[in-house]
Amino acid sequence: MAASAAKPSKPATPKTLKDRLKEKEKKKEELEKKLDELREQLQEITQEYQEAYTKYLLTKERVHRNKQKLDESSVELDLNEDKLNKRIVSMYKNNEALMFLNLLLGVTSFDEFLNNLKFMTRVTNSDIELVSKTKTLKGQIEETQLKLEKQKTLQQKSLDEAKTKQNDMKRNLNAQHMLAKLISKDILKLRQRTADVDGLELTIMFPVNGPNSYINDWGFPRSGGRSHKGTDIFATQGTPAISTVDGVIWKSSPTEKGLGGITVWVYGDDNVAYYYAHLEKLANGMTVGRRVKAGDVVGYVGNTGNARTTPPHLHFQINPGGDTPINPYPYLVAADPYKSQEDKDKAKDPNQEQKQDQDQDQ
Repeated sequence: MAASAAKPSKPATPKTLKDRLKEKEKKKEELEKKLDELREQLQEITQEYQEAYTKYLLTKERVHRNKQKLDESSVELDLNEDKLNKRIVSMYKNNEALMFLNLLLGVTSFDEFLNNLKFMTRVTNSDIELVSKTKTLKGQIEETQLKLEKQKTLQQKSLDEAKTKQNDMKRNLNAQHMLAKLISKDILKLRQRTADVDGLELTIMFPVNGPNSYINDWGFPRSGGRSHKGTDIFATQGTPAISTVDGVIWKSSPTEKGLGGITVWVYGDDNVAYYYAHLEKLANGMTVGRRVKAGDVVGYVGNTGNARTTPPHLHFQINPGGDTPINPYPYLVAADPYKSQEDKDKAKDPNQEQKQDQDQDQ
């Protein structure tokens, strides 16, 4: 019998945006852990370098001081040798040997002879001993200088090795930083999604960086006969709220004012204003005119303003041209990496989704 044909392999299921994002975030987490380890190692190497540098400087100072002593002893030796040489020349010129003989022969007793001999010997030996002591001292200083120079050379080597390790670690750390930045850019690209609703195409990031929940609550009734002009994104108090696009801080209220409480507006380079309300607080430096990039933290989820009686949430609003707001829900779903494609497809017609929800409620 002929061998049966092998079954074709099943094509691999393409990874979803959620899976790709999780992979990137896991890789980034691993890199951040690696960066922490490298920073600790760099700290230890820096400590090693500083200790080696301190020892080197101290030894260098000792070499310098010892060199001064050596120079001084050399000068002193030269002076004493010169003094001895002059003494010998003087003895020769003045015929001190004959004077020495007369002095010894002119004595009247043996005791006087011994005293005169001791005196003449002391005068001669004192010059010789002075030169001898100076030579010995100079020799000791030279020996110390050699030891210090060797010590200095070894410590210079240790210093160079520590410096090399420090530089290698810095290069490694910088390389890991660059890799982390590239992965962050990949994550940013994955989080930036484009949606076209009624002819308005926007590419944004999801504005809450953390676990959250939200529905299409556009147009829901509010107090005073108002209707809701945004999407409330519920999240834990203090969850970072991030800029959805590159742009500038257009308006900000770091203290509670009006219905929105603590608020900030980002006017995007796409000529659309994005409004964040009920924040716990603004991020540092979020003042009017400040440039921000997509993903920069602009504030933190809270329940300020008229949201005091509600769970913490971000009231998020999209105002094209800074004018009349539009429903942000379909854009949020498009930018939400944890929404399914079915959810994204449904969100393209938010009014139809709301109608289906209302029909189910009835």
